[in-house]
Formats: sequence, C-alpha cells, structure tokens
Amino acid sequence: MADLAAGMMAPRPPGSAVPGVSPLAAGPAGIALFFAYAHLAFPDRGLDDLCLQGVREALASVAAIDLSASLFSGFTGVGWLLRHLEERIFETDEDLGAEVESTLLQGLARYKNIWAPELVAGLSGFGIYFLERLPGERARQGAEEVIGQLAATAEEKDGAIAWFTAANRVPPSHQKAFPGGYYNLGVSHGIPGPIGFLAAAHRQGVAPDEARRLATGAVRWLLDHRLPEETGSTFPAYLGPGIEPAPTRLAWCYGDPGVAAVLLSAARSFGREDWEREALAAARLAAQRREDAIGVTDAGLCHGAGGLAHAFHRLFRATGDESFREAALFWLRRTLEMRRPGKGPGGFRSSSLDEEGQEVLTEDPGFLIGAAGIGLALLAAISPVEPEWDRLLLLS
Repeated sequence: MADLAAGMMAPRPPGSAVPGVSPLAAGPAGIALFFAYAHLAFPDRGLDDLCLQGVREALASVAAIDLSASLFSGFTGVGWLLRHLEERIFETDEDLGAEVESTLLQGLARYKNIWAPELVAGLSGFGIYFLERLPGERARQGAEEVIGQLAATAEEKDGAIAWFTAANRVPPSHQKAFPGGYYNLGVSHGIPGPIGFLAAAHRQGVAPDEARRLATGAVRWLLDHRLPEETGSTFPAYLGPGIEPAPTRLAWCYGDPGVAAVLLSAARSFGREDWEREALAAARLAAQRREDAIGVTDAGLCHGAGGLAHAFHRLFRATGDESFREAALFWLRRTLEMRRPGKGPGGFRSSSLDEEGQEVLTEDPGFLIGAAGIGLALLAAISPVEPEWDRLLLLS
C-alpha cells in the first residue's frame, strides 16, 4: 500500500507523459480501484484521497493518449471505474461517463460485427461496461447491441455455439504456433468471456431469451471439448486446425479455475444444475493441483498465485466447499511467499513475455498482473467488504 501511495503522489514535471497507457490493466485506474477498496476496508486512513488521485490521472490519460476501446487497456475501463466508484467513493450529479458511453455506442454502430468476442479487448468487455451503467436506457441498448453482435459473429452447429479466431486475426505473438487460427478457451481472450457476460446480462434482465440461447450453445460447445479426466485438467487453452488438445496451466486467464468460476456463474444465472455439477467437478480437480501447477511464477491476478487465491476464495464463498477454502489458503500463502521486500511495488515483481516470447520480470503497479491486483485479492481475503471489483474478471 505504501509503495503504491508513494508512486501515486510522486510529483511529475509539467507536461510529462501521463503514466499508464493501459489505464485499468496497468495504470492509474487499476491503482485507484485498489485504493477504493482499501478505503472501504479501512475508512479512517484517508485512502479515498489516493483513490481520487488515481481517478484524476486516469482521466488525464484518456485526454492525453489516443486509447483503444478495450475494457482493460482503453477508455472503456476508465468509464467502468467512474461508474463503479459512484456512491462507493464519491457522489456527483453529473454523468461522468456519458462521453465514454456515447463514444463506445458510436464505435459499435460504425464498426459492426468486427469486434472480437473476448473480455479483455472485445465485445464481452464492452458488455461488462454497459452492465455497470444500468439501469440507464443507453446502457441497456449498448448491452443489447453487444449481445446482437455476439450472435452475428458466432458459429452455430447442431445447437453448439462458438467463436473462431481466423488466421488473419491471430496476434503476431501467436501466429507461428497457430497459423490456421484457433478457438480460444481462456476467460481473458476466449469463449468463456461471452459466457460470463451473457450470464451477467441475464441476471440483470438484458435480452434474457437471446442471452440464454447464446450461453446455452456456448456452454454446450465448451463441455463438448473437455479433456479426459486422467490428464489432470478439464479444459484446453486452444483448439483448432492442427492443434492437439492439451492440459492447461493453472490460472484465471487460461485454465480450469477461471473457466469453472464462469461456468458456475452461468449455472446459477440460468438455473442449470447440470452445468453446476460440471463447474464444480472442474474446480475440484483444479483445487487438487499444487506443486505440479507449472507456470505460476508470480503473484498477479491474471496468471499468478493471487489470481488463483481469489478465484478459489470466490468459489468457496459461493459453495461452502472446503476444498476450495484449502486451495485459496494455499495460494494465498504462496502469494506471500513470492514477496521480496524492495523488489517491486510491495515486494512483488510481475511475470510477462517480451517481444520474443521470453519471460521477463517487471515492476508493475497495476491491476491485471501487478501490485494493485495482488492487493485487491489480499484485501478480499481479510475484509468483509464484498469484492465487487471482480465483476471485471467475471468472478462475482
């Protein structure tokens, strides 16, 4: 907390670049979110001032930088933050997110049916933003438009629904491995993202019949592609031409804990006990994995120990299953064991890939892979404050 506060309050020369090209994922919006929940947990420490400083810097980044529409890396995330903090941290008679909402609605109308279905940078992320702004009529229209575009871009066959990433839309970092395109099964960039958004939309009464139809088909497709139980994993990360289905690392972004949590959310939203059984089976299998969970090299929310701790924490709170409590405690301990005082904000360094695909450690203060997200997971574990921020991760 102290390191993030020091970074937030450090003076900057006039005209210097606004930090955080990705305001929510890695910049001031994500740090503001951390201080918001820290203030709710410890209301007598003046942490709301630090939150508001982060909000001001996030707004400055929107004004100074030509950002994308992405929820996690663009202006949409700043708009989500503004609405999420209303009444929690500040009150206003002004609609601070009206311009963001208008810009996103215009973009959806102008560039119709070209957006990826994903959570991080595509339609599902836009949908999560619009749901945060309900009950506004334009927000409802936006969420319905997202559902319409998900329907228009889906593949439908024999009652199963999926979204395929064509070869010409595969990111450069993945083109060598997946030259023919792929089906993505990760929560962050794949088919579980639309499932989680559709479940949330249905809970709020947005296009409930179409949300149910699309989610039912997508869950059917997902369950049709489970791995054999003896592999120790339930869902692969990628499927498609020339791709051999394989067990996945343990993480929120890709792997069974995140997918199982999304599937449980859908089961509860649509009243599907059969989906709930499948979700819990996948989650329990994941909860058994400990030292064999290769790939857990940092503590961040996205693909680290903190994200696993929070996913299992939420699964435990939703079900009361002791195996999820034990898994959450294991990964909380592992998160704290990864701390190295003086090495990064709060003693945490973040694992990411460079342009050549090699792992590097960075000192990231942000939400998705950095210290702010780790702090939010730790706060959720020790505070009675409901961690509603994790709607961003489809974990609520």
